[in-house]
Amino acid sequence: MNAIRKVDIALPEDLLDLVDQEIASGRFATRSEVIAEGLRTLKARDGEVEHWLQTDVARTYDQLMSGQEATAPLDEVIARFSDLNP
Repeated sequence: MNAIRKVDIALPEDLLDLVDQEIASGRFATRSEVIAEGLRTLKARDGEVEHWLQTDVARTYDQLMSGQEATAPLDEVIARFSDLNP
């Protein structure tokens, strides 16, 4: 287990209320647990986004640049969306 260090942080009132609501719900015992879980979740999400960017987005970009992927002029795309939402 990693060593635990004590730090002081300042949070806006609404975020502190959210932390305290998580404790009141019984899901967490302390503010530290809530903050730690939030940071773990953020790290996991960032990893997922990075993976998506490096795989799906990069592949689609490469296909676009090589002419393998169909494109449409911007005004045509806007017109199509406008037709869907009159």
